[in-house]
Amino acid sequence: MEVAASIVGLLAASIQVAGMLKLFISSVKNAPATAEQLYNEINRFRFILRRIQDKTISSDANDLSPERATLIDVNLLGSTLTAPVFTFSELEKEMDRIKPRGKLDFWDRVKWMRPEKNLLNTSLRLNRHETSLTLIFSILTWNAILIGASFCPRQ
Repeated sequence: MEVAASIVGLLAASIQVAGMLKLFISSVKNAPATAEQLYNEINRFRFILRRIQDKTISSDANDLSPERATLIDVNLLGSTLTAPVFTFSELEKEMDRIKPRGKLDFWDRVKWMRPEKNLLNTSLRLNRHETSLTLIFSILTWNAILIGASFCPRQ
């Protein structure tokens, strides 16, 4: 149940922050490339999080191999799902500080440059969270991958 709550909370936070970034990118004519990079990173994070949600708490959970599930330490999964909560909280605060509208003028650029390094670091942390979740997903679905590979014709 704790895993389900964490996943739902992370999905909600990622949707909110992605929405803020999308609004920023679409409303600012010359939005920095960092904003687009961060937006894409959040979308990739949400993708793998949804796959884990499907595999662990939705109807696909019935297909989950108990042997595979025991390979994942519950404490590790909990901490892997907790770390992005702090990252999204930090990201939301940064986005609240920089809310220019229209064209990015000189002062908006200066205002953006200050947190840009933090946003790049946040993007890297999101990528690390995504990598950890991808590894967990791979462990959960390894049997399905092996079964699928056995049906592929070899050349």
